Amino acid sequence: MPLIHTLGLADGAVLVAFFVVIVVITILTSRRATSTQGYFLANRSAQGWVLGLSFVSMSISSIGFLAFPAAAYEGNWGGLIPFLVMPLAAIVADRLFLPLYRRIHITSGYEYLERRFGAFARFYGSTMFLALQVGRVGLILVLMSLPLTLLTGMDQTHVIALCGLFTTTYVLFGGLATVLWTEVMQAIVLLVSLLFCIGLIFWQLPGGMGEVFSVGYAANKFAFPPWRIAGASPMTAFCQLTFVVLFLHGVFNQLLYYGADQNVIQRYLAAGSHRHARQGLWIGSFGVIPVFLVLMFLGTALFVYYQRFPDPAVEKLPPDQVFPYFILTRLPAGAVGLTIAGLLAAAMSTLVSNLNAISAVFQIDIYRRYLVVAQSDAHYLRAAKLITLAGGVIITLGALALAHASTKTLLDLVFLVYAIFAGGLAGLFLLGMLSRRANAAGATAGIVASVTVSLYLTCSHFGWLLPEWLRSPTHPYLIGAFANMALLLVGYGASLCLNRAYQPEIGGEPMEMLLPAGEASEQGDSGCISSTALTGKGQEDIPKNV
Repeated sequence: MPLIHTLGLADGAVLVAFFVVIVVITILTSRRATSTQGYFLANRSAQGWVLGLSFVSMSISSIGFLAFPAAAYEGNWGGLIPFLVMPLAAIVADRLFLPLYRRIHITSGYEYLERRFGAFARFYGSTMFLALQVGRVGLILVLMSLPLTLLTGMDQTHVIALCGLFTTTYVLFGGLATVLWTEVMQAIVLLVSLLFCIGLIFWQLPGGMGEVFSVGYAANKFAFPPWRIAGASPMTAFCQLTFVVLFLHGVFNQLLYYGADQNVIQRYLAAGSHRHARQGLWIGSFGVIPVFLVLMFLGTALFVYYQRFPDPAVEKLPPDQVFPYFILTRLPAGAVGLTIAGLLAAAMSTLVSNLNAISAVFQIDIYRRYLVVAQSDAHYLRAAKLITLAGGVIITLGALALAHASTKTLLDLVFLVYAIFAGGLAGLFLLGMLSRRANAAGATAGIVASVTVSLYLTCSHFGWLLPEWLRSPTHPYLIGAFANMALLLVGYGASLCLNRAYQPEIGGEPMEMLLPAGEASEQGDSGCISSTALTGKGQEDIPKNV
């Protein structure tokens, strides 16, 4: 098959059609973004299947689109382990997080922390989320820039800057409704483009699918890391990249995702009913696993392909650029445009989702809570869009810094960002929901312990400040897991020692209202930014006067 280094007419037509669809979706759905309710919650009218496909697309983004094949190409399928935990975390979300968030009628998940533990917990949770998202979305921009850099020959810095400017502008004209429908399109384009690439590899390999399995198996490409290194002490299971490390990282990462990530919480609350919210949760949780398997299999197939058809240029590329190189040099006319459209759809819609969540958290938990109180809804909508613009600038600058980071693959960088910036958020939410005795003082002690553990393990990993003998050999992927466990244990223990009775911080809710098993309260909430403040009306499964 001839090499293709530039986009032809067919590829250009596909990309033009892609952008036209984006514009049409934006025009049709942005009409709902005329209030803060429409901008952040899509008027609480989303269908379950739309939310489910949105969950799938949001979980993948350009991070999965490029980083998963790169990890499988370079090593084995170990990077899949943290995501196989998603259905287990969804069970917790279905029983714990989703019904509670919908019952107490919030818009930002960090409102719950203030009601449960006070203003400091809310401020800590929202700021840690913002830091985490800036790093995550910066990675998405970096990954989106890779194939575009190969295609245009432009410097990566210029590509990131242009992509950041374009996607930020696109966010300003959309809202959550635009995000959801864009992600529906993204899921379809992603899957079609990935399956086409795998099918093309099967067709070109003399042994077809069987050759991928036989060569991949012989090269140990389908393997997972061992539970622990043979001949080493049991503690080394926490110091090397073992199955245990990846599994524990996945458990706390997915609990963070389903319970403390504003992107997900907004989708719980945007559903037209509790039934639609549950449908979206389960469709997304089980639907994403086959897509991750396809991404990993594509990486293995690329390894086998270049074993059969060696290319000197590929040998000089980092793993993260092998798939983009394959796209631009081995796909036929039209398919290049389709696959690049899949990458752009993944990155753009995920950027929109994250920027929308960043705007929601900053506007509700910081701007509206502390800086500018009791203004009109129109004022807060304008503020949300200005915050989105500022967030886009900050994220673009962060992406420029991440582009020069040194890691084996960008999937390593993804795991590090989540491990370091998770900040014990999952542990803080679980402490409030699982223990009736947990109180504000205990939660504060837990936060201090979590931050201390996170700083110590981060400094140990990067060799900052600490002498060699004082550094921990713990694998960096466990930073988040240990920080969350420290918050849970110290927070619960300190709460028992202090033994202070629960004092509702805002609105006077009884404890039962803030626990998963509690009944819906008829008590009004006059002191925090509730969804009724944004919308003026409730949902069919949420008390109208909450």
